[in-house]
Amino acid sequence: MAEWTSPLPWAAHQRGLARWTADQWGWTGGPDWPGALALLVCAEDEGHTALDWNRAPEVWERRFANEDPPPPFDLPGPDQWPGELFSQGWMVRRTGNGRDLVQTARNAALEARLTGRLMALASPGSPGEGQDAAVARAAQVRLMFLVGGPGTGKTTTLQRLVARWTQLSPGLRTVIAAPTGRAAARARQTFASAPVVPECLTLHRLLGLKPGLGQPWHGPRRPLPFDLVIVDEASMLDLRTAVALVEALGPSAALVLVGDPGQLPSVEAGSVLADALARPEFSPATVRLTQRFRLANETKTLARVFDLLQEPGDPAVDELGALATGHPDFRWEITGDEDPGPRALAAWGSARGLTAAHLGERILLSPVHRGPGGTEALGALVDRSLGRVPGTVAEGLPWMISRNLPHLDLSNGDRGLLVRQEGRLWFESPDFPGRRWPFSLVAEDGEPAWAVTVHKSQGSEYDTVVLVLPPGSSPGLVRELVYTGLTRARKRAVLVGSVGSLRAALSRSARRMSGT
Repeated sequence: MAEWTSPLPWAAHQRGLARWTADQWGWTGGPDWPGALALLVCAEDEGHTALDWNRAPEVWERRFANEDPPPPFDLPGPDQWPGELFSQGWMVRRTGNGRDLVQTARNAALEARLTGRLMALASPGSPGEGQDAAVARAAQVRLMFLVGGPGTGKTTTLQRLVARWTQLSPGLRTVIAAPTGRAAARARQTFASAPVVPECLTLHRLLGLKPGLGQPWHGPRRPLPFDLVIVDEASMLDLRTAVALVEALGPSAALVLVGDPGQLPSVEAGSVLADALARPEFSPATVRLTQRFRLANETKTLARVFDLLQEPGDPAVDELGALATGHPDFRWEITGDEDPGPRALAAWGSARGLTAAHLGERILLSPVHRGPGGTEALGALVDRSLGRVPGTVAEGLPWMISRNLPHLDLSNGDRGLLVRQEGRLWFESPDFPGRRWPFSLVAEDGEPAWAVTVHKSQGSEYDTVVLVLPPGSSPGLVRELVYTGLTRARKRAVLVGSVGSLRAALSRSARRMSGT
């Protein structure tokens, strides 16, 4: 038996699995099937719950994109892996329809449990379209997918749906849950003045799901005490949390998943909403909102931009170029290979005189933290424009909470401003008028936020969004990322980046591979 080694810069957990399997099944120095299993871990790290081996070179290319020169892909396919991996129940393989899917038995089991539970909730019928179609299903179904893009009235529809459901079922116990604290807080604010105000909290808090692999408090033996469970921002719902949710529903509870399938999927593995919408079995449970209301008049150009961002290919880029100037609600600052930061900062405006109320008006977004056009570089530019050393923590600095702090009523993603009063620094947020927290209470649980990553911005909206595309063609720059970033805009969006960067992004999708 040979010892498996590799000159490639695998991550520690990827290398560790490869070595363990090589020792477990006696790798003899032939085809590098331990490396193939390390690549399977890479796919899961990207959020896939399965890997179509025909697309393995794509994962390889993304994993080693920064190597110079990039190593050639030469890993063996599943036919050359130890048969015990499959016969002893470690892995599952499915072939057909041009795919050669491999996945861990754990992920296969989770997908089967989720699909089985959703099928048990689904009712026969036909797909629906529009707000009235959704409201008409109140108290008539136990499963609904309510999907639509920005400005299509998802929030209004949800308020009407809850009010109607409550009218038909007096005493209805309703909860709205979201994958992130920020999204849950926004749902709470949205329903604050609604006729019926349900409880709003994060999915993890709803389920009693703790970090790691521990079992949730609620489950089949201790079901949730709600008759109607609504999941907002369901595009961010991951596989493990979704399974925990459906298995915790009461015997007669209904489930409504609300979201925009064009947005980025969850940070964790799985793309539950997109996978469900792709299955014909769930078509009768789907209601699509297609008519735009909020963007119908004064932001027609922006509405067209949102549509184009979901269309792959050069024609979309060409039309976006034609819309680049001359419109009050959209502008594309076309750059070359230079750092896009200065032009982004000019489009965003001055940081002087910034107040907490201004934070909801405009935002600088980037897909990445580091490098030209990243949030760190953009933040440093803003600091220098104020005559500060980059990274200075002082009055006037936007600050983002980086984890849920329920004892302070603050959530991961809450963004506020540091202000100085009574000789000390305080944290103020536009989402909590009249409240403030000593900065010392959030100093260890936050970070400077002149600019924010697109992932962190999900669940938030701003009057004006300035989205920066870093120069080059990073494999992580995908269509859903650009769409998610720009659709944070309520009134106006500015895109700063090169034609090549946008063309590359719109040619790639974040659509995840799964076994379903």
